[in-house]
Amino acid sequence: MTDVITNINCPHCGAPLEIMPGTVVVICKYCDSTVHISDKPFILSHSILPCKISEKDTVEHFNSWIKSSDMLSFRMRHGIKLETYKLKLIPFWICKANIKYSYKGVSLKYGNKIEKEESDSKIYIWKILAHRESFFPARDYDIPMNALAQYSISMIPPSAEFFPVEISETDAKEVGKGEVEAYQKELLSNNVDEITSFSSDITFSDMELVHVPIYFLKYRYREKEYNAYIDGSDGEIIHVELPSDTTSLL
Repeated sequence: MTDVITNINCPHCGAPLEIMPGTVVVICKYCDSTVHISDKPFILSHSILPCKISEKDTVEHFNSWIKSSDMLSFRMRHGIKLETYKLKLIPFWICKANIKYSYKGVSLKYGNKIEKEESDSKIYIWKILAHRESFFPARDYDIPMNALAQYSISMIPPSAEFFPVEISETDAKEVGKGEVEAYQKELLSNNVDEITSFSSDITFSDMELVHVPIYFLKYRYREKEYNAYIDGSDGEIIHVELPSDTTSLL
């Protein structure tokens, strides 16, 4: 049995909080407040993306994609069998990332070596997975921010698996710095063939915790299992792992 610590009270209603080891955020079961566990616990801004797609609809969306995808051959479309599907509430930290950067690089366009140098700043809306297990292709998913609602436990479907928050706001910022810098370098690579030096200053603001509903699907093809992910808010196909022999079958 997992140990439960109950020596911290909710800053909002005063009720005891049940804190599972490894979690850094806990939701009060009495008033729905979302509390960040630290030296001085504080209440977080917490939103949820409402789930509007049923399990039946999810299966229909997946089967429709399989039938119509031009990435699959006729043989594959008829050989794929959906095995399992499960709705999971996945936590993200959402924030504004402000990066100020300078770089030097070299462009080899048209065979000429051209040196480039630039300083600039950008602001991105950034998402950071708040669960330690890396199981979801977060980069392929854009959270519809205008569809978010204030978190309430009543908005969680009974069949959903709720993933706890295991990465603190501070740790999320450290993870985010590496991700934002890598993304900025990737964008620069469209104009520069080689980056010879790069420096950056990255800050985050408006940190908010968001839980989003994602259907995790597993399907089988030729005795192997593959994963697929569907947005529980609108049924959009987020990502489908394709068999390695897809190209040879097209």
